[in-house]
Amino acid sequence: MVMILFIVGQAVINFNHGAVATPLYNYGMYSEVFKVKPVYAVIKVEVNGRNLRGEDFSIQQWDKIYLPIRYYLAADSNNNQMIDIRNRMFSKLGLHSLQSSNHHFTNTIISPKQFMDWYAKYLDEIVEAPVQSVLIKQQPFSSQKTILSPITDTDQLILPAWNSATGTVVK
Repeated sequence: MVMILFIVGQAVINFNHGAVATPLYNYGMYSEVFKVKPVYAVIKVEVNGRNLRGEDFSIQQWDKIYLPIRYYLAADSNNNQMIDIRNRMFSKLGLHSLQSSNHHFTNTIISPKQFMDWYAKYLDEIVEAPVQSVLIKQQPFSSQKTILSPITDTDQLILPAWNSATGTVVK
C-alpha cells in the first residue's frame, strides 16, 4: 500500500512540476541548453608564489579553494537576491510587516582584509604547507566554440594581497 502511494505521489508531482521532484529521474536539471558566454573571468589563486591548479587537488579540495572566493565576491548580490526572494514570499503569504525587517536577515559582509586573513589560514590546511603569501587574481578569457583564449596577457588583483610576515593585507 505504501509503495502504491509513493508511486502515485511521484506521478502527481511529476505531472504538476515536470520530472524534477523524483529521486529516480531528474531530467529538469539538465533539460536546458548550455549557453556559451563570449567572455569568462578566470580566477587564479597564487600561494607562496605558485599558481594553484585544479588538477593538483581532489575535486573536494579544489572546491574548498575556489568556492570561498566566488561566494565572498558574490556576497552582496546574494544578499540582495535573498531579500528579494523573501519579500516575494512574504508578500504572497500576506506578511507585509516582515518585509520591512527583512534586511536584518542577511549575511554580514566582512572586509577584504578579514577575508584574506581567514582565507590564508584556511588554505594552510588544504595545501598542507605553511602559507606565506596569497594573491587572488582574475584574467578575462574569450571563448571561441570550445577554446578559451586569454584576452590580455596580464591578470588583475581582485582582492588585496596577503603576506604572513605582517599577518595583514599588503597594499
